[in-house]
Order: sequence, then C-alpha cells, then structure tokens
Amino acid sequence: MARPRWSIRKSVLTLACLYMSALGFLHTFIQIQNQRETIATDELVAKSIPLEGVRGNETVPLVVSLQLGRPQLTSHIPIVPPAVRASTRRSNHSRTQSSEQAKTTIVNETQEYIKQTVTLTKRLLAMTSPAKTKSTAKTFIKHGCPSVQHGSFHKIRSSLITVAIYSAFYDDRFGSTAFIRFITLATRIAPNMTRDLRCSFQTGNSTTIREMEKYELCENHGKTLGGFILSCKVPTNYTPCNVTVVPSSLARKGVVIPVQYPGHTKQYEFAICVPPLYGEIKPERLVEFIELNQILGASKFHFYVYRKNESIVPNFMKVLNYYAQQGKVTFDNWDLSLNVKHLGGIWYYGQSLAINDCHYRHMGHAEYLTFHDIDEYIIPQKTMTWRSMVEKYWVNETSGFRIKSVFVPPPKLPQPFNAKLMTLELISRTRIQSAVRTKVIIKPEWVFEAGIHHVSRHIGKHASLDAPEDMALLYHYRNCIQNYGMNCANMQQDMTVLKYSQELKARFNNTMCHLHLIRFCNKL
Repeated sequence: MARPRWSIRKSVLTLACLYMSALGFLHTFIQIQNQRETIATDELVAKSIPLEGVRGNETVPLVVSLQLGRPQLTSHIPIVPPAVRASTRRSNHSRTQSSEQAKTTIVNETQEYIKQTVTLTKRLLAMTSPAKTKSTAKTFIKHGCPSVQHGSFHKIRSSLITVAIYSAFYDDRFGSTAFIRFITLATRIAPNMTRDLRCSFQTGNSTTIREMEKYELCENHGKTLGGFILSCKVPTNYTPCNVTVVPSSLARKGVVIPVQYPGHTKQYEFAICVPPLYGEIKPERLVEFIELNQILGASKFHFYVYRKNESIVPNFMKVLNYYAQQGKVTFDNWDLSLNVKHLGGIWYYGQSLAINDCHYRHMGHAEYLTFHDIDEYIIPQKTMTWRSMVEKYWVNETSGFRIKSVFVPPPKLPQPFNAKLMTLELISRTRIQSAVRTKVIIKPEWVFEAGIHHVSRHIGKHASLDAPEDMALLYHYRNCIQNYGMNCANMQQDMTVLKYSQELKARFNNTMCHLHLIRFCNKL
C-alpha cells in the first residue's frame, strides 16, 4: 500500500501557513501597542518571559526582554511551533498512521500553539502598559526622570530682581504646544521679571533658549510679595527631566529646576490640599480632620507646614508622620526663602502659592481636589459622601463648585473650649451662608489657576458653579467674623454632622489610642 507522502507534505505546508499567520498576528499586536501612548523610558525594563526555541533536535531557552517599552527577542534562534517539532519527531512513526489522523493531530496542535501565542501577546501588552499603582511619593515624575520627593524654593538672582521658584510642572493641555509652569514667589512690583529670565533646554548636543511669560495669581491681595505662574514653551517633541532658569545677565549662573509630570492613572478619587499650617495646632484636631474627611471620601491629604512656626507641638508631627507611613498623607516644609518681614509682605504665608503647587502636583493623580484648612469641613447635606454628592450634582463642563460657608463658633466660656471631637459637640451655626468665604472642589485638569475661594481661571469652555444649598455647606469651626454681610447674632441649630457620629468616634479613639495621645483607652 502506497504511503500517503503527499498528504503529509500538504499538512506541513498548511502548518507553515498557519505559523506565518500566527507570527503576523503577534507582529500586528506589537505594532498596535507601539502606536499607543507609552511611558517614555531611558532605562531597560528588567522583565522577561521564558520561551522555548529549537536548534535542530535541541530545545533552547529563549528570553523576550522589554526595552523602551517594546518586546524584543534576545536570541536570533527562530521559535518553531510545537506541531512542527512534533511532526519531525513523528516522521518515523507517521508512516503507520493514516493521512487523516496525521492531519488532524497537526491541525489541533497548531491551533493550541496559536492560542498560546495570543496568550503570550496579552502578557507582553500587559507588561508594557502602565499599571495603576499606589505610591506615597510626593510627586510622580515622567518615567526615566529622577523622583522629586519634596518641593523647595530655588532662589534666582539677576541684576534686577530676586525670585524664588518652588516647583515646575509639564503642562500639555493646550493642544500641540507644551509648557513648563513654574510656581514662583516674587516681588509684585518687578516689571522686568520675564524679560530678565529665560528657560534653557538641553536638547541633545544643542541648547534651546525660550522666553518666559508671566501670570500673576489672583489672590495676592495687594501685598508686596506674591505668587506667579511663569511659563516657558517646551521645544517640539521634547520631554525634559529638568530645565535651567537663567538670568539674562551672563555673569550669573542659572538654577536647575526638576520638572514634574501629570499622572496617567487616577490614584485618588478625592484629595485634599491643606495650605500652610501656622499657629498652635493640637494633635486631636488633626486626627479629627483626617478621620472625618476619610469618612466623607478623601483618600489623600497634602499639607504644607511652616517650619519656622515654633508653636507647632511635637505630637502634631507625630500624627502627620503616622498617617504618612500609611500612605494617606504627604507634606512639604514650607520655608519662605525671600525676606518677608514678619510675613506681613505676603498674604497668609503664601497660601495662594501653596494651593497652586498642590493643584498642579495632583493633576492626573486625583479625580477631584479640594482646598481648605483643618478647621473647615465640606459636609454633604442630602447625601453621606462626596462621591454620592458629585454623582448627583456634577454636570458636564463643570470645572468646580463653589461651596458657601457658615461659621460654627465655640461657646463663650471662662475656660478654653477643649472638646475631644469639636465637630460633634458644636451644633450651633450662623443662619446666613457666606457667598464670599467659599471654598472649592475642582477637577484639576480643567483648571489653570485655583483660587483660595473660587476657581480663578478655567481651561477652555469649562466653568465653575455655585453649589446648591442642598448639595453641601462648608462648616468653619471658629469665632464668627462679622463682615461681608455676615450676622453673627443670627444662629440656628444644625445636627447634620451627627450622622457620622458613631463611625467618627470609633476611628478617632482607635487612632488616638494607637498614638498614645489619650489615657484609659480600654474604657472607651
């Protein structure tokens, strides 16, 4: 009986076609991945996938490495499908098999190989795609650039002016042109600030010099020193790790400023920026602030601590460090470097400057961002959490909501008021809601400048809205100030915060006991 050589040859040719199709399928997937937005890198990504190749009758281990986000074989040995190897090993036995059996076996093994190839491709794509990870780092830098852990003021002196740049951010929200935004402290009466400063970009072996544009922050309140956003256009197709700010006078050296990049993955739904802390702050107030806001929905807090403030007690820093170790809190030492006489030459310790630094550093990392002090709480009126609040009230094109405030003053007693949980014990507030002392909750990507009490400048067609009365109120736990139409004598009871009473007490007591800040914890 004649051996079915013709059918085996036909099967091998069919197998070869399927093999080439599989390789084409893999190549197409990799090309698609290369066209996707990838994280730029200058370093080898140390990841590998073991495979098997064959050299003659020998099985050889191969490694697929990922370099610059693209899969490459580190060996030039071709990968031979299992079915081909099997057909080679079976060549002496296949003579006793029927043509149909041999064909069926080869097709089945080839289909399994294609399935494994698709699985491998998915693994490659997963490894080259940015993953959603949680980090306690203060900022998140473009992949390949060194991480900036803390902000700090960089003094730049020229023949005309002295400025201090706190941080620099990459901003590509304006179409094809990208900018570096410098959060800057400077004298407001310096007319030649931008004419006297330049950005120097080192692009390969050449240097590109760009002029600066000046934008003054809205709420400097006429003080001598104020906050600015200085901007330089970035050279096309260039993503710098740092930029050198140089005076026009060649006799003075420039200052290298690290560049921070927006995130690609939202790590926090709600984050809170707390402007510079000063004055006497008790640790129990800080614990109450963080725990209640976590109940409301915040998962990240960023503080600015004015280190020259000698009244900040050690236990306050103990609380900050406790939450920092959990990844919930980050903080910067706010050391104003210019000569601010008794800080009377700047508004509230540079509050507006800190707010905009926090705004830009959380861009791409937080879905929503709020700015308020530790004696202020944004309390939903008809819902329990901020998430349910924004789901109910937020509309398209809204960059933020301005939330009206009420004063919740302590009682007038001969002795200082020392409530363990201030928010649960004070239930009398002003009846009038202030439309001036508002605070905001924003979408960071849709705002150019965040103000203290409002959104100062939006991006594109976005706009901020006044929050309806049944959406939320800002409860300000301090003595009432009778201005801007406020009537401190007209008070009413408000027990809205008491809906969080049980959970807040449990969380507060657990934290205070853990930190050994209260006695008799076993009796709580």
